[in-house]
Amino acid sequence: MNPAQLVDEHLDRTESIRPEELAPLTRADRCDNGGCAAAAVVRALIPYERGGSGQLDFCDHHYRLNQGHLLEIAGAVRDERAELAER
Repeated sequence: MNPAQLVDEHLDRTESIRPEELAPLTRADRCDNGGCAAAAVVRALIPYERGGSGQLDFCDHHYRLNQGHLLEIAGAVRDERAELAER
């Protein structure tokens, strides 16, 4: 299932979405913050019912800058920073 399908599937869902339901990040995934081209290490799903527009990927730097707000609004956050450190 791709992430867009995951968002559509959960439009009417009110319970929390588990982070493992989000697709794993790949080497091709890049930070969605402006012109940043760094590798993404965190994926957040923002449900439409909370005003967001779906999936956002972040590099470590931009996730740390936005972490507080993201944790308030995200339906799920898949944080792969620890896995990156193990590679």
